[in-house]
Amino acid sequence: MDNTRRLLISFEPVFHNVDMVRAAVWGICIDYFQLPANAASIMDFCLIVTELMNNTLEHANAREFHAELLLSDHEAVFRLLYDGDLFDPTAAATPVSQSQDTDIPEGGYSLALILALGDGTEYERRENDNMVVLRKTFPASAELEY
Repeated sequence: MDNTRRLLISFEPVFHNVDMVRAAVWGICIDYFQLPANAASIMDFCLIVTELMNNTLEHANAREFHAELLLSDHEAVFRLLYDGDLFDPTAAATPVSQSQDTDIPEGGYSLALILALGDGTEYERRENDNMVVLRKTFPASAELEY
């Protein structure tokens, strides 16, 4: 039996919609990856999904977002397709020093979080649309350390 779950949602790119999508991703991931040891990885995944949507909302001038969440085996995949300006949120982040508390470069933390907490990030420009894919892997129950 195929245990793959798929959620498709289209929404206006506004912050309260980002919050609703984040809550949906959290709930679906918690239900799918039921092992308590996966909670931290689910939190990481929801954080990078949220950072991606927020950055895209702020910088791409998109009129509509189309999101897809795929859960299968031990992987969560989030795809965001959006119109608007060419905006690659996976571009190499400027390293941010922990001692740097002022004048943090725009995108420094969000991009660094996306790249550090995800297990794969892809960007593709398709005609007038942008697509970003975020991946997060989860250990099998036998791989968990107790």
